[in-house]
Amino acid sequence: MVVLAALAGPIAYLAREAGTAQATQPAVQTTSVSARGVVEPRLDAAVVNRDPAALTAFDAAIRRYVLARWWG
Repeated sequence: MVVLAALAGPIAYLAREAGTAQATQPAVQTTSVSARGVVEPRLDAAVVNRDPAALTAFDAAIRRYVLARWWG
């Protein structure tokens, strides 16, 4: 019984860590795909220099292709 009690804590900890890693992996993959496929191609000098038209287009793309996946 003492051995069971001594192993319960570490087993619970390891199970929680494995579950967290498994649950967050799809979010990491989605973020990477969004960054490379949507954000990076649209992040040009005009956006960095705060050109209003470029910022409007960038904002529209982020809302359409990134945020709509999470809150759409």
